Amino acid sequence: PLLDTHEIHIYDLTSIVIHDGSLSSGHYTCFVRPDSSNFPNQWFEINDHMVSSVSETDVLAVASGKQSNRLSNRSKNAYMLLYEKKDNNNKICYE
Repeated sequence: PLLDTHEIHIYDLTSIVIHDGSLSSGHYTCFVRPDSSNFPNQWFEINDHMVSSVSETDVLAVASGKQSNRLSNRSKNAYMLLYEKKDNNNKICYE
């Protein structure tokens, strides 16, 4: 079937997996926004057993690679982005 080109799809970014390291080694952490509808700027960083509240500014700085350590040849960058699909009423769409 042909796709309806007039249909609008809305996605909310809910999680960002971060790789901190080099090509040969590293560590993964995750930023999570558990309720993007009610608290759009509330993010948490999950690092092993530690969970901390972080600002959206910090999330964007880390995910974009701006908090990399160039002297040690390590970098922090977004590795994977996870989204929730929303319906027309801004509710999570379960398909």
